[in-house]
Amino acid sequence: MFLKRVKAGYTLIEMVCTISILIIVSSFGIIAVKSYNGLKNQIEYKYVNNQILNFINNSRHYCKGRKLEGKIFVDASLNRFIFYKGFDKCIDRFYFPDGFKVYPIQNSHGEISIDENGMTSDACTIQYIDLKKGLHTITICVGTGNVEIKE
Repeated sequence: MFLKRVKAGYTLIEMVCTISILIIVSSFGIIAVKSYNGLKNQIEYKYVNNQILNFINNSRHYCKGRKLEGKIFVDASLNRFIFYKGFDKCIDRFYFPDGFKVYPIQNSHGEISIDENGMTSDACTIQYIDLKKGLHTITICVGTGNVEIKE
């Protein structure tokens, strides 16, 4: 009687096929994660742009409605905007999301001054960096309510 001997283990071709399938499946996972991170960053920076515009416009309306002056400062160390009524009373704050970095306001005073009519007295530029290290710029014109996002 002849007995067949059964091999225990895998052949080289079986190992190569298994590894190839694992590599293909993992590459789809990596692509999906990169796409998700890119989409998340895009949503976050558009959210921040809208929040900055709302913060500035709400501050302007506050000053206009109450016929008083105000100022918006950037606290770059804590990644936030602060709106003050007059010179000392803090009215509102906006914090940037984690991973974002805001720079000080670029104008002669380092602040956005708002008069009692809700108009800005200085042109300025606000810049920040998003999660993917992209630089975003928001400009404010002199004496108008015009706030523009530069892409």
